[in-house]
Amino acid sequence: MGALPLIDAAKLDDRQLRAVHVATAVFTGLYIGITVGGKRLPLQALAGLAAAAATLRFAEVGDVIDARLEDRLRRVGTRHPRRWMAAGTAALTFLGYLSDRAAARRKQSMATPGDQPKQNALSH
Repeated sequence: MGALPLIDAAKLDDRQLRAVHVATAVFTGLYIGITVGGKRLPLQALAGLAAAAATLRFAEVGDVIDARLEDRLRRVGTRHPRRWMAAGTAALTFLGYLSDRAAARRKQSMATPGDQPKQNALSH
């Protein structure tokens, strides 16, 4: 995901832009589907499909926001604004991953005592 801002949508023709939007939606759907819903496949699939659909639906708005951010970075004198945008996106994606892992560890550590495997009498 961090490399996506390196692609300047203004420099793409319609077919290339659509390909980028579809690829982004597929990747987003897979990522969300894998990370949401635990081991419940129907919930994972639904979350992934919803994320992919939302990504496609708002792709053009994202392109506008992307162009405005690049323009603002250029106006304040930032050299290579797309590289900085990519670095920021990669950092935010990584922070999201770390947050997800931390939440999973908290959930696992808060399991009730009845959830722990029982030791057999011979192991004492």
